[in-house]
Amino acid sequence: LSLEKVIERNHVSTSDWTRTVAAYEFLLRLRNELHFLTGRQTDSLQHSLLAAVFKNLYAPGRRNPKDSESFLKYYYLQARRISQCLEFLLDYSGLAEARRSGWLGIWQTGKRPSNQKKGKPAGGRPARSLLNPEKWMQLIRYSQSDLSLIHSGIRRSIRQNLQRFSRLDFSTPTLVANFRAILRAKGQVAPAIRLMHDLGLLGRVLPEFKRLTGLVQPDLSHKHTTDEHVLRALETMDHIAQGREGRYSPYLRVLNEIHDSSTLYFALLMRNTGHIAGKGRSAQAQAFLQKTVQKMGFDPDEAEKIQALFRHQFLMVQVSQRRNLEDPHTVEGFVKTVERPDILNMLLLMTYADAEAAGSGTWTEWKDYQLLDLYHKAYDRMMFSEEVPVVAHLEADSVRHQVMDLLAGEVEKTAIQMHFDLLPEKYALYTPPQHIVKHLRLSKEAEGTSVGLRWVEQSGKGYTDLFLMTRDHPGLFAQIAGTFSGFNLNLLSAQLNTREDGWAFDIFQIGGSGHFHHLHRDDYPRIEKTLRAVIMGERDLEDLVQSQAGRRSPAGENLTSFSPRILIDNEISPTATVVEVQAEDQPGLGFQIARTLAELRLNITFAKLDTDKAHAFDVFYVQDRSGRKIADSSLMTEIVERLLLDLTRGDQGTQGIR
Repeated sequence: LSLEKVIERNHVSTSDWTRTVAAYEFLLRLRNELHFLTGRQTDSLQHSLLAAVFKNLYAPGRRNPKDSESFLKYYYLQARRISQCLEFLLDYSGLAEARRSGWLGIWQTGKRPSNQKKGKPAGGRPARSLLNPEKWMQLIRYSQSDLSLIHSGIRRSIRQNLQRFSRLDFSTPTLVANFRAILRAKGQVAPAIRLMHDLGLLGRVLPEFKRLTGLVQPDLSHKHTTDEHVLRALETMDHIAQGREGRYSPYLRVLNEIHDSSTLYFALLMRNTGHIAGKGRSAQAQAFLQKTVQKMGFDPDEAEKIQALFRHQFLMVQVSQRRNLEDPHTVEGFVKTVERPDILNMLLLMTYADAEAAGSGTWTEWKDYQLLDLYHKAYDRMMFSEEVPVVAHLEADSVRHQVMDLLAGEVEKTAIQMHFDLLPEKYALYTPPQHIVKHLRLSKEAEGTSVGLRWVEQSGKGYTDLFLMTRDHPGLFAQIAGTFSGFNLNLLSAQLNTREDGWAFDIFQIGGSGHFHHLHRDDYPRIEKTLRAVIMGERDLEDLVQSQAGRRSPAGENLTSFSPRILIDNEISPTATVVEVQAEDQPGLGFQIARTLAELRLNITFAKLDTDKAHAFDVFYVQDRSGRKIADSSLMTEIVERLLLDLTRGDQGTQGIR
């Protein structure tokens, strides 16, 4: 049939077709604008071109779009409209539908019932009993294991009849019960929710989610619009439930402990609706969520879980990737915030699913290990441990005795005791016993040398440990970070300890996430040789760093640049001031920050360096030369100003001190 005939027979309504043509014309104008701006054929709307496109090309049909984000949302909605229309046109033939049979009767076969008169349309118009939201939701629930049963005729009918019903028709007890049942079907939730979203049904049931459609996420490292991101997170949760691949096994065990999976899936579905209220309006977002939770019939306990997951949705990734997990105060503070093991279980699953949905290359083995490490530490603390202040001294004594037992007959007890006496008590508290054992063995092996090194591969954790012993001196960490940068290696984390006799015992985690080089055993000798030469002052560090500056470029080069953000915090750690630096990733960034801190005569005790595509988030725990937190506000201001100056060459960024 011709296109006109298809439209005439109402497979695509005239109004739908008119809007689709208008959307296509908009995309053509956008494509032409890209050609004019670049002077060549350009079919990709890059972030670097967005501002100029928005300035030169208005969004038809919208009144005074406020900013480029609204323009992008309009673009995504037009592209979606074209996609949906084409789907209907491609489904028109109905050949597959005619071969199906099942509980939907005439919907599958298109046959005329025996009592139907000749001349009446067959199979093209739904039975009256199926023309209401309750029946649509029931239909999706019972077809959840095979959504192909819901053929294009039914889908078209649902979409065309959505506006016939009021808001109350989409929140009846029967409809809500079926929706909750869909969310309980672990492993089969995402396809059903995606279908509901495509039909517009989900937006009528959950108006808050409808507002996420086509919404651009503020973090430019995310590849997808907010609604697509949520749908992909649901797919990840389904994959966990299905037991796909061995890497999901730790999360599958946790998922199996969830009593009502509809709570977890619903919390994940509503996770990003806080964007609707806007930045700084968390109370308003919580109020929106509370109304929706009540409408969905969750009991008070489940409602509190959903609210807690919404409040703490970013907490687990922030703590696991940016804090010292060996510091018991870190785990203690996290546990006091989360409070309950069942909330911890769901928060772990939500965090992982959301991170996986961000796109390939974002989530790494190292990040996965850190997330699970925080989970296990927090779970053990909730189930078995006492509070830190009560048991700190006892734990330190226990660690000393464990180390002595592990090194019995290998290292003299007096040497072990001297090692602990020359270090602060937090060393015994924050450092795993097996790491202390490696330090003491290295101390014995490296007698008479200026630098001792030992590599330990951490299979399956996405990193390699480097244990280093050398004489401490100003700028030591900057030298080490610069050497790693010179070899194009990714320094993930560092724990730095200096004894009173001047010997430094440091632990570094080195990985190959993102666009960085992956560390291999064959690399060890070259790195060791260079590292010794740099520490001893026999190799120029600046030349080493600059030699790699042009050899790699950050992934995501189409992202817009942004000014660094510096935050200084004295509340996170009881013993150190935390300096957080968020900046555009670049070769040697960690080295630049460490060098600036060294020039300010600050001692780095711990560092965690995280790169998410083109964005770096580096955290340094620092002390002044007397081993205390930084209390001088003028010094805090100087730290911020110097970091901004060194990282942006005078460009003024945003900053904060608390």
